[in-house]
Amino acid sequence: MADGLKLLLPSYEPRQCPLALYRGQRLADHEAGNHGVWWTSCPVFAEFFGVMPSRTRRQTSVVLMTVDPHDAIIGEIDGEFLVDRRRLEDVQIVSTLPSSQGYDLSDPDGCFYMRGIPDGFDGSGLLEWFDKGRPVTGLSSVQEARAWFLRALIS
Repeated sequence: MADGLKLLLPSYEPRQCPLALYRGQRLADHEAGNHGVWWTSCPVFAEFFGVMPSRTRRQTSVVLMTVDPHDAIIGEIDGEFLVDRRRLEDVQIVSTLPSSQGYDLSDPDGCFYMRGIPDGFDGSGLLEWFDKGRPVTGLSSVQEARAWFLRALIS
């Protein structure tokens, strides 16, 4: 099916900067090598998907990352990436998610666990995060920017 979709969908043009894609899913599926076909460039979106009770069935969930998966990308639809999971390489766990996250949007500084992880298109942010050893807390500059964005949304 992935081969057929690659023929039918508009071709994907690789970007020049580093690209990281994220996916939230059950840890058990990752350990079994079963990764889904939809990925996002936003780690916060991946976190939302990772903690959805209908997806995790109360099991441990994780946020996964793959870097420069250009050969696996079938297409991009509204900022979400359809991938051929047979071509995914080096899928890594970014973080194990807490079993219950409050998501109190009135607290923009602390409502997302993945709040400091750079978006997949933030080339300089990704390089800095990688250079620092990919800390789970991410980068303070990214945390501040996301908090500022949320404050603007809720005010």
